[in-house]
Amino acid sequence: MVRSWNDRLNTPGVNGIKPSPRSFADVVEGQPMLVPTARQVDDFIRSIPEGVEMDVRAAQRAGHRARG
Repeated sequence: MVRSWNDRLNTPGVNGIKPSPRSFADVVEGQPMLVPTARQVDDFIRSIPEGVEMDVRAAQRAGHRARG
């Protein structure tokens, strides 16, 4: 069943570093990747000041730095 964004946002999740199940984009299968919760993504997006532009790769890097 497809869940709405609000359902995902309000469901407690477990974040962490997990191995990539397959290769995609610039991630190789088995490579560790950060998997944030929907709430963490929402909080991060809302923390970007209005008028600041950020591409996906820059957002990923900033998110990784924020979480160690």
